[in-house]
Amino acid sequence: MATVSQIRGMILEEVLLYFLRISGYKVIKNNQDVIRDPTLRSGHSGIEVKGRGANHQIDALADFIIKQPFSNPHRLLLEAKCYSPGYPVGIEIVRNAVGVSKDVNEIYVNNPSHPGSSYSSIFRKRYHYQYAIFSSSGYSSDAQNYAFAQDIYLIQLQHSRYLK
Repeated sequence: MATVSQIRGMILEEVLLYFLRISGYKVIKNNQDVIRDPTLRSGHSGIEVKGRGANHQIDALADFIIKQPFSNPHRLLLEAKCYSPGYPVGIEIVRNAVGVSKDVNEIYVNNPSHPGSSYSSIFRKRYHYQYAIFSSSGYSSDAQNYAFAQDIYLIQLQHSRYLK
């Protein structure tokens, strides 16, 4: 049976996915998206992103709809933390985000429908991944400093009237 904290976390994830949809992102949520994308797979806890060294479970995943020139498509990895008030997200969560971000940014996947093509680089799928951690209870100062240094985005929801 799910705990109240787990249910709060699932609700927060759904709210964030809604905000992403109305902000210019295509949310990747179902098996059809996974089947069409060689950089993803279905895992026991939902969608997993393939990395160079491992597969990584992520709370939410979204592609930015507007393609930027001279860049791989942008994809947002989202982690939602709904801890009790007074329990900020610590540096260990940010360290995990840094490791996941590094691992998934170092992989490319050849398109299996075009094996052996002399133009194989055209058929590779690669994204520029960005990582954001949303928290309902804030962040420790170590987590904030480390995230800033490592280009991990921290979005604090602690004072949001909408989410309260």
